[in-house]
Amino acid sequence: MIGSCREHGLPPPQFREVGTHLRVSLRLLRQSPPTGDPVEARILRFFAERNGLSIRQVAELVSLSPRSARTKLKNLVDRGLIVEIGSTPTDPSRLYDSRADAPR
Repeated sequence: MIGSCREHGLPPPQFREVGTHLRVSLRLLRQSPPTGDPVEARILRFFAERNGLSIRQVAELVSLSPRSARTKLKNLVDRGLIVEIGSTPTDPSRLYDSRADAPR
C-alpha cells in the first residue's frame, strides 16, 4: 500500500488504532509526479517501435531474465497498457503488443 502510494505520487497512508480496529487514511492530493517503474517505461518504448514481442525478446532487450520479463509484462497487461496475443494462457508462441486493435 505504501509503495503503491509512492508510485502514484501520493503521500503515504496514515495508520491509526481506534479501539480494536485499524483505520487507514489515504490522501488523494499528489505531492509529487508519479514515479513508475523505469524498466516498464523502457519496455513500453520498445513496443512503440516494434509490433508483437515475445517474453524472450523483451527479456533480451531490457536485460532481464525471462521470468522477470514475464512479471513486468503481466503488470503492463493488468494495467491495460499492452495486450496479450495468444490462443491460450499457456500458449508458448504468445506475443505482447501495445496496439489496442491487436488480435487477441
